[in-house]
Amino acid sequence: EMCIRDRLLRAYFFEFMWTLQAEKKWGIPRDTIAKYCREGKIKSAEHDKAGSPWRISVDEPRPNYMGRKQKER
Repeated sequence: EMCIRDRLLRAYFFEFMWTLQAEKKWGIPRDTIAKYCREGKIKSAEHDKAGSPWRISVDEPRPNYMGRKQKER
């Protein structure tokens, strides 16, 4: 198992993106992305402990998401 320093270095070298970067890339709210990470809907998501930021592979495909406006119609 990798230590935290090694994981941060991997993230630094752009193998991973944080939820904020995923929000900008996918156009999905950050809270929704975090929820999908917790639920296992984003397969590459990992974090060190509860409350720590989620790391998502930059190669992860965009999850299916229908915003509130589409759902209400």
